[in-house]
Amino acid sequence: MKKLALSTILAILPLTTFAGGDYFKAQVIEFSDKGKNQFKLKLNQLSQPFGKKHKGNREIIIHLQYMCPLKKCDGEYNKPTLQTYNSGIKLLRNQIEASKYIKFGVMGRGYKLIDGTKNQYESRGLKIHNDVVYSYYDY
Repeated sequence: MKKLALSTILAILPLTTFAGGDYFKAQVIEFSDKGKNQFKLKLNQLSQPFGKKHKGNREIIIHLQYMCPLKKCDGEYNKPTLQTYNSGIKLLRNQIEASKYIKFGVMGRGYKLIDGTKNQYESRGLKIHNDVVYSYYDY
């Protein structure tokens, strides 16, 4: 009985350490370097994350940058770092080179609508999980 309980906990643990995220399918329209380690990712969003009903494809722009919203962003508590951001950019480039269709993940809020715009968002960090790049805004 104790072995079964321990096995169950060990099986669930990886899921709980990555809880709160999901991905959507997208067609990449543009991926461009804006300089200063900032990028513009223009997508045609083909599905919805978190099991939400997809009401039709829509074009979105995500401005990618690494911006630590806290005083200390050293990867503690599994937070994104500049290194995980750069790894995410590299994987995105490789995936886009291979196919115009990707999976793009959001963790928590993922990204925030830029005030005064329509369908333009800001991302502050990236991490990779199971070959999917996940965007973070609040962490």
